[in-house]
Amino acid sequence: MHLKVFIDEADSHTANVVVAGYVAQVRQWRRFNKLWRKALKKRGLSFFHTQELWDSDGEFSTLSLQAKEALRIRLFEIADSNLLVGFTIRINEADFNRYYIGDNPRAHRDSQYGLCLRWAFCVLPEYVEALLGKEVKNIHFILERGHRNFQDCQRIFEEIKDSNWEYAPKLGTFSGGSKGEFPGLEAGDALATGSAKAWDHVTSSLTAEPEDARQAIQVVGERCPVIRFQADEEFLRDLKQERIDYAKLIARARRARKKAKRTVSR
Repeated sequence: MHLKVFIDEADSHTANVVVAGYVAQVRQWRRFNKLWRKALKKRGLSFFHTQELWDSDGEFSTLSLQAKEALRIRLFEIADSNLLVGFTIRINEADFNRYYIGDNPRAHRDSQYGLCLRWAFCVLPEYVEALLGKEVKNIHFILERGHRNFQDCQRIFEEIKDSNWEYAPKLGTFSGGSKGEFPGLEAGDALATGSAKAWDHVTSSLTAEPEDARQAIQVVGERCPVIRFQADEEFLRDLKQERIDYAKLIARARRARKKAKRTVSR
């Protein structure tokens, strides 16, 4: 399978970070885009943004409560009927500071948002294969270009793609766009922002391994399952150690290059 993933962050305005998105094949995204835009155009809308819908801002200011709810349900139906897999990732700020940052914040470059994307880049291909029972040939990631951490996520993507991780060859490209340009980003925003509110009522932490990925599914639709992942202590501590090990590896490689240059110059 050749897949595209559109990812966006929730407009939750809280200390916790929730990132979500959808995965589908190119032909599925084409049909999804057509139906999504048709649903918006029918209501006189040029794009969809969840927070503006809830706040009745901008183009959504003239919609009645019933019209907004009907739109939300219709857009969810379009995603559920046309896309393969959805996912949400949540990192609690207190856990992030305690188990990942610790007492040496300068040693760890990833933000909460960056760690969510690191999970997506590393784990998502394996989860999708486990869920669908099909091999992922390559998987391309699209994020909102204007996000403040966009460049840092590109660093993380390239770092993983250049690593010896077994799924690294399946990582395709990393690119950006706007919500108006890509309906997939609008759908990611809807799933992320809705999930951020739902997390407030969720007490369990689902952190199943890829081979048990179905345990991490929250069935919110009939066709498109949604993987729900919350970073726990073990996950954050493991990533912290991986970052330390990676930094040591890079430092050794740099020292080796400097030594080789000195040898050549002699």
